[in-house]
Amino acid sequence: MSKKVVNIIFVIGIIGIIFMGIWTISLTKSLDTATGMKRASKGMSSNQIWNDKFDSAKKQRNIAISGLIVSVILFGSGTYLKYSKSEDKNGDLISEINKVNDSTQINASDKLVDLKKMFDNGLITQEEYDSKRKEILDKI
Repeated sequence: MSKKVVNIIFVIGIIGIIFMGIWTISLTKSLDTATGMKRASKGMSSNQIWNDKFDSAKKQRNIAISGLIVSVILFGSGTYLKYSKSEDKNGDLISEINKVNDSTQINASDKLVDLKKMFDNGLITQEEYDSKRKEILDKI
């Protein structure tokens, strides 16, 4: 999974926790008010209004709590993916492989330079130079 996607999941989780948390708190206060008014208006004509408000606040609070749970799951998943040690191990392994490849190319480059100097100084023949050059290049 790309880092961009992981960061998006992580951020959506954080934003969701903040907004769903605030919404849950405000709906809990509304639910408490509706509960109190429902009890106070028992037997009165306005009782049905407070019953409806109570039911509506209860449904909205349940939706907000569900959203809060989903946000926490997203945040947790994003955190795990972002800071997972297995991802770091893979990254370390890849960087080690790249280091080996880079050192092989540097060694090959140094060998080719040395080989060319030997040829230019007349220490080896054209055939030896070509053969050894091909051997070095084949190893890369």
